[in-house]
Amino acid sequence: MSRKSTIFSLACALTLPFMVPACGSSGGSLVLDELAAEMAGAVCAKAYQCCNTTEIEDFQGTNFTDEASCQVFYAGGIETYLVTLMRNAVADGTGTYDAGNAKKCLDAYASLGCSGSNDPEDFFSNCTNPYTGLQTTDEACKNVMECVEKHSCPTDTKVCTAFLKLNDTCETGTYVYCEAGLYCDGSNCVALKAKDADCAANTECSTGKCDDSTYKCVDIDPVCTGN
Repeated sequence: MSRKSTIFSLACALTLPFMVPACGSSGGSLVLDELAAEMAGAVCAKAYQCCNTTEIEDFQGTNFTDEASCQVFYAGGIETYLVTLMRNAVADGTGTYDAGNAKKCLDAYASLGCSGSNDPEDFFSNCTNPYTGLQTTDEACKNVMECVEKHSCPTDTKVCTAFLKLNDTCETGTYVYCEAGLYCDGSNCVALKAKDADCAANTECSTGKCDDSTYKCVDIDPVCTGN
C-alpha cells in the first residue's frame, strides 16, 4: 500500500487479525452516509496492522501521523471524491446505491487480512460494487460516477463515452480511455505488455509496473503482508 496510490484517483496468508471499526454500520447494510467513515476505518486499520515500518512511513507521507489521523484524512477524501458524487447522482436519478452490497464489500475487504490486495483503490475488487451509474452512451453526465461501467465522462463533451476497444484510435492525456487490458500508445488502443517486455511507462504493462532502470515490465513486489 503506498501513498502514491490512493482511492482518490476512486476497485494481494492472513498473518494478523483485522477488525473493522464500528463507525455506524448495522446488521447487513452500510448506508451511504456511513460509507466514508467505514471505508477509512477499514483502510487505516489494515495499514497499521499489516505494513512494516518502512511501508507505513511511505503510506503516511506527510498526510497523517497515526491510525486516528489516517481515518480523518481518508474519510475526508472519500467523502469529497466518492461519496458526495454518489449522493448527488442518487438524488438526481443518475445512480443507485445498494447498502447491502456495501456491507458485503466492507466484510470482504476485512476478510483479506494482510493478504490479497491492500491497496485502497481495490476496496471494491472482491465484491459486487454497491454503486451503479445509470447514464448510458451519449447521455449527459456531470462526472463519471453518473455513467454506466466501462464509460468515461469527458470534461469537454459531458456525455457518457464508452471505453475504446482494441485498435480504436485514441489520444493520450484525454478522458476517453481504452478498455481493460489495453493502453493508448498515442495513436491506438493496443494490448498491455507482458512481463519482461520493453516499456516506457507503468500504464503499458499488464504487471502494472515498468522498471525505471531496465525499462522492462516487472511484477510489483507485494507490500503490507504483515511481515
